[in-house]
Amino acid sequence: MSLRLSGRWGGKQKPTLERDVSFLSRLSYWWINRVVSAGHRRGLQLSDLCCLGDEDSAQSLCSALQQQQHHRRTEGRSHSQESGEEESLGGNTSHPGVHLSGPALLCHLYGWLRPSLLQVTLLRMTSDLLALLPPQALRCGILYCENQPVFDWSGLTHALALLAAVVCHTLVQQVCERHSRMTEVRVQTALTGALYKQALSRCSIPGCLPSSAPSLTPLRTDVGRLAELPVSLSALWSSWVQGTVCVCLLWRELGPSSLAGLAVLFLLVPLTSAVQRRARLLQRSQERVRGERQQLVQEMLKGIKMVKLLVLEAWFQCRVGIAREKELETLRILGFLTAFSLLDRVCVPFLVCVSSLGVYVLVDDGNVLTASQVFTCVCLFTLLRSPFNLLPSLALHLTQTWHSLCHLDHFLFSQEVSHTENGTLSENGVKKSCLEEHSDRCSSDTLRETEANTVPLPKHGVNGVCIQLYLHVCGWGWVLLTVLSQVCVCVVGVCQTGLLAVWTRQAKELQGLEEWRELRDSRLSVYAVLGLLQALSVCCVALAVTGGSLKASASLHSELLLARLRLPLRFYQITPSLVLRSLSQEMYVIDELVPAHLLSWLSCWLQVFVTVLLIGYISPLFILIVPVLTYLFLTIQSYYRSVSGQVRRMVSNSASSLSSLLSESHRDEVTSGSHDDPLTRCYGALNEHLVCRYNCILLDRWVSVWLDAFAGLVLFLVSVTLLDSEVDPSTVGLVLTYTLSLREVLHLLVQASCGVESSAGVIQKMDQHAHMEREPPWSVPCRAPPSWPEEGVVEFRSYETELNPSPAELSFCTRTREKVGVVSRSGAELDAITSSLFRLVEGRRGVLMIDGVDISSVGLHDLRSRLAVITRVPTLFSCSLRSNLDPWGCHGDAQVWQALERCHLKERVSLLPGQLLYPLHYGGAGLSSSEKRLLCVCRALLKGCVVLVVEDPVPPVDVHTERLLQSIIHTHFSHCTRLYLTQNPGNLTHADRVLVLDGGRVAEFDCASALLQRGALFSQLLSETHRHTEEE
Repeated sequence: MSLRLSGRWGGKQKPTLERDVSFLSRLSYWWINRVVSAGHRRGLQLSDLCCLGDEDSAQSLCSALQQQQHHRRTEGRSHSQESGEEESLGGNTSHPGVHLSGPALLCHLYGWLRPSLLQVTLLRMTSDLLALLPPQALRCGILYCENQPVFDWSGLTHALALLAAVVCHTLVQQVCERHSRMTEVRVQTALTGALYKQALSRCSIPGCLPSSAPSLTPLRTDVGRLAELPVSLSALWSSWVQGTVCVCLLWRELGPSSLAGLAVLFLLVPLTSAVQRRARLLQRSQERVRGERQQLVQEMLKGIKMVKLLVLEAWFQCRVGIAREKELETLRILGFLTAFSLLDRVCVPFLVCVSSLGVYVLVDDGNVLTASQVFTCVCLFTLLRSPFNLLPSLALHLTQTWHSLCHLDHFLFSQEVSHTENGTLSENGVKKSCLEEHSDRCSSDTLRETEANTVPLPKHGVNGVCIQLYLHVCGWGWVLLTVLSQVCVCVVGVCQTGLLAVWTRQAKELQGLEEWRELRDSRLSVYAVLGLLQALSVCCVALAVTGGSLKASASLHSELLLARLRLPLRFYQITPSLVLRSLSQEMYVIDELVPAHLLSWLSCWLQVFVTVLLIGYISPLFILIVPVLTYLFLTIQSYYRSVSGQVRRMVSNSASSLSSLLSESHRDEVTSGSHDDPLTRCYGALNEHLVCRYNCILLDRWVSVWLDAFAGLVLFLVSVTLLDSEVDPSTVGLVLTYTLSLREVLHLLVQASCGVESSAGVIQKMDQHAHMEREPPWSVPCRAPPSWPEEGVVEFRSYETELNPSPAELSFCTRTREKVGVVSRSGAELDAITSSLFRLVEGRRGVLMIDGVDISSVGLHDLRSRLAVITRVPTLFSCSLRSNLDPWGCHGDAQVWQALERCHLKERVSLLPGQLLYPLHYGGAGLSSSEKRLLCVCRALLKGCVVLVVEDPVPPVDVHTERLLQSIIHTHFSHCTRLYLTQNPGNLTHADRVLVLDGGRVAEFDCASALLQRGALFSQLLSETHRHTEEE
């Protein structure tokens, strides 16, 4: 049996199971070629993916965890009975059973994962110990060239031994990585299913409202951290075992001098920890500022119609720009901290080598460096950095994991539970969940991970035009400085290693002690100068990357925001989430991921180029096969990029579906109104996500095997050529050291290439968004006179818009400063009047004129700034009360207070903290609907326009407020042409004339008394309104 996803696999193709293939096929991942070839030829579907067995299904994993939980509870009850302790199954114990050694979840997970944890730990330890074999094989090969062979082998045998050491390490590492990642996925699946089941149990408790329960989305971060714990612990223990063996091997080469390099690594730990803490604080600060910016953008999207009606695009652009400047300032500081991380990666190996080798040759004049010592130590010091890299982040990682464990344990076991005979749980009490307190704290932690995992992936290859566009926005000066600095870093690194090779070669030719001292001092001095030059080059790289990326981020965000504000209103009504995503997730990719991917891609290619040059310099014949090797590598990379992009899209889509399901776990329709069993739906979503993650892991291992085979082939060819020739041992050590590092470089290069491709997809999307349809120009060269309109005469001449439904050839004309009531059964027809006047939609035929000026000839901002509107739903933005009334500060405080007094709000505002500076939230939380509507009237009063559009309030305000509103408009807007848009004809008795719309046409247009005497449609609408009022 195999795990199938809700019938999505057809019956024509038998699913491939890993356990059904041969050992060699599993070891080499040859059986994945079917998926790779299918994905490269065409688009992958779920039916093309490799399946898991039923033992790895979500149901089986959740059941295994639940059985372990039930088993430990049973043991705890038995222990309590034997010790004479009373246990109450329905009492006040928060955790049934024994709970003395920490969170119960940790005990359950340990009991369930003990075999997997042991397996992963042993594999990790074996892999890390086997990583020490290639340096030892390299040492034997160099000693063979120095005529001091450790074994009586030929050059070919030494080459085969070096290849065998690399192959053994890579094979065990592949198995270890696969088991580690699958263990992580299994834990994540089981915990997610347990959380969903617990949430359903809580919602099913009598008296518990499902809508009052929190969403499970915040706890997904905790699940991810806890799932990484087994892998992290195994890597921690194994790396220190590897480090201990490394120190022993270094002691054999350099003696006590090796402790100097070890001391440097120890001294750098607190410095690295301090920098990482500072970087985390800055990242949190950046996330807060980014959250403020996204909140402003979201607020703009919610009230986009009001933003356009009030001509607030530039106002919002300014506010978002200020928040963006704060965000970029934090990114600038983080960019400078990036210099330290680059220094740590590039220059720390130099510091370790110069300290150990320098102490070795300085403490005793008889200590002469040999090629075998130098290059063996270089490789061992590289491996020794692994445990020291874990130290700075270890404390934070374990602390966060412990907190996550406590959060999950509290959610799963904090309620009072009782056992049935078959081990299922039922809840007897309800208390407040920790999710409500925890969701805010984890939101900032999930932001970066969520945005990074939802990066849009392109469907095709890397678009060079998009990368060129990004580099152009960065500035070619910054790009050139980055390339030159990175080339300098790479060249200086080669010179450092080459200097060691030259030093060891020249040391063999010296005759006296004085010559050795002179050579030692000169080479150490040059080596130190090269290290200083390398550090300066690294700082230049960080400066150039930071400067160029910040310039691109600022420019692209500004252009994208402006393009979003210029979109027609109908676009926001159709796809509002697209606008928010382009200004949040995609900008995160532009800000942080694109520069990192491009720099890594450039660095890896330079490293490959340098390695090829070194090999070609020693063996020119190797240049002949470089084209073949390049074609082979690019083919592997092309297959992986195309298929991996599709599978990762499937992972992203399945994760989105799962997130939606988890976020709805507390809703009424999920717990009571769904057609399918909610738990079955959850298992189906988990199975789909599990299979997609499984195939993603397989593809990563597949490309790793091919890259390892490629690197092994190059290593074997180079080692055979060098070890059977008369090349100097120092040169052999130099070339083989770079060739051994080629494997890791190729892995990083493929990852960087995939990152660059996804970045190109994001840039392409942003470029498409920036060139989407725009509304007409905000201003035109031939602007309307400053005093326009003066009379406020509005005339529709057979006017028809692009709205659907649209007024059909609407024709009417108002008089100067007239009060016109517009009534219709359809709210869409009334909205069309506002949309037509403010040109929220463009006219299809006919003419709409104000004071004889065709509004289509006027810029949008010029038009909308000369009109005022009191909308159906009062809209207030998150800023001070004064900024809501007068966004641009065109009026003094005295004028604002006078307008508030006219709107009968002066006393109310004077009682607020800060008065005019009182901060409002979006929507005006804390104010009544009547007060919010009167504030909108005050805003229109300050605008001082000649044409005023008044829409019926939703929800309706009380009679007193409506009469007050009519009085204010009658008294203080007497200089305006007023259009009252309503579906209630009873509100239009005060109007000079009434316009009745029916089917998009003008049915009647006369004074109210005449229409009532005529007994036409207006009278009928009025009768219907009275009848509905009496029925209510």
